[in-house]
Amino acid sequence: MRLPGGRRVRANGAKKATTCYVCAPHDCLQSGSRRMKRILLLVILVTVAVGGGRALYHALASDRRRIDWLLREEVDAFDAANVLNLMPHFATDYRDDTAGIDAQMLRGGVVWAWQNERDASGGFAWHLELPEGAGEVTLDGDAATAVFPLQLWRRSADTAQLVWGLRVHAQLQRRDGAWWLVRSTHETIEGKAPRTR
Repeated sequence: MRLPGGRRVRANGAKKATTCYVCAPHDCLQSGSRRMKRILLLVILVTVAVGGGRALYHALASDRRRIDWLLREEVDAFDAANVLNLMPHFATDYRDDTAGIDAQMLRGGVVWAWQNERDASGGFAWHLELPEGAGEVTLDGDAATAVFPLQLWRRSADTAQLVWGLRVHAQLQRRDGAWWLVRSTHETIEGKAPRTR
């Protein structure tokens, strides 16, 4: 027995599957399948457009912008206490002339701090801050100089205390298309350099 709307009912009152009389059953499935394919295609196109746009933005960025990003990535890597991303833009022959340390010594000091400088909750207690727009970059072909302030803070509970404020003069070189920190000097503006215990 058929009811209005195309539904069939068995004699004992149990309902059977709905049948569409406007189009054949396989056409309804194909229409839904086409709709899902269109939605999936739209999602893929949007993803490619956003990803491609970001890649294009990074590819066309000026050297100044790339150096700004490099410095920000270094600060973020320190704050994250991520050993796998430790000093990603320091050249192997890096040297700080003020402190007389090379890349290996600096790396060892950073790892020591990550392991030993903890707050009450067990999190990394130090925080580096690179004030936005406070630095200046001078380019000269494949060499660059960046002068910027850097602040080291100690966090505990709800407070933060400035441990060391310094002004860094960094020399960078472009090697194989990427910028690398190769040398630096610094001057203390406020506080003092932390010492390992």
